[in-house]
Amino acid sequence: MDNANASLTVPSEGLHTFNLYMREDGASVDRILLTTDNGYSPSGNGPAVSPRGSQTGPDVEAGSLVDGITGISQSLAATVSDDGQPSPSPSLLWSQRSGSGTLSFGDATLADSSVSADAADSYVLRLQADDGEVKTFDELTWVVADPSPPDAPNSLLAAASTATAISLTWADNSSNEEGFLIERATSSGGPWSPVTTVAANTSSYEDASLAENIYYYQVTATNSSLGNSSPSNEDSASLLDSDNDGMIDEFEELAGSNPNDAGSQFELIRSDPSSGDVAFDAATANGSYYRVYYRDSLTEGTWQVLSGYENILGDGSPLHVEDSPPGTRFYRISVSPTPW
Repeated sequence: MDNANASLTVPSEGLHTFNLYMREDGASVDRILLTTDNGYSPSGNGPAVSPRGSQTGPDVEAGSLVDGITGISQSLAATVSDDGQPSPSPSLLWSQRSGSGTLSFGDATLADSSVSADAADSYVLRLQADDGEVKTFDELTWVVADPSPPDAPNSLLAAASTATAISLTWADNSSNEEGFLIERATSSGGPWSPVTTVAANTSSYEDASLAENIYYYQVTATNSSLGNSSPSNEDSASLLDSDNDGMIDEFEELAGSNPNDAGSQFELIRSDPSSGDVAFDAATANGSYYRVYYRDSLTEGTWQVLSGYENILGDGSPLHVEDSPPGTRFYRISVSPTPW
């Protein structure tokens, strides 16, 4: 049987395999011609056979993309290899296969290109390589979401660190902030004034050179492209010195002295030692923690913690300290609302 014709329906593009079975003994097939022309009828020996050898087409790996944000471009990094036959290098083309929005490619003919989406959805991208005889492709899925601002910081704590400075700490709950805006007010709820903006991944700040007052703070995570978070919780700290004795009320209450009595001072009072060479007492406040330091020079060296006095819980009675220094020694006591 010469010049037999048959139709073959291909359900989708890609690489397909079809089988030809011979139902009569001794039958043979000289060649098979595949064409999209339904009216084609070969004459003579038909078209020349294209030599294929071991040529199998380009090897394409589209790579992968992390989840994206609408309107923000991401880099594509595909790899394509080929045997150079029949053309030295295959032509490439990125295309969109699915997704409700529209993908925009930086240069759709390059393996290393870029892509952005104008709507949130799950997209399938295809990179096709064509070496002139065989077209091959690989696909990747890209999930794109609408932009969302950074998560708000929380657990903001404000505490006086000196008579003119307040220390701030907060929890950083976001991974896409560009910085943190710190705002201050002199009344709860504002109006707020910006203090400064600190770098991303920061969780503390000291606000210095402040006058005597009560100060309120809030912190906001910032992102110029996605918008800012909602503010953190509000917290306050006081630098008031009610008795004008040079020690702010908060420190006096912590140490155990009276913030309304200038004659009530947190001080070290020399006393008689029972076993050491030096002894002194200091008043304590119930629930505060005390630590004793020393050094052998008033102005030089590092303050060392005195052994046995690392973390003393105050109970309202005097703290009695004894030591046996080798020579002249200077002492100081730190007070904290929490243990060290």
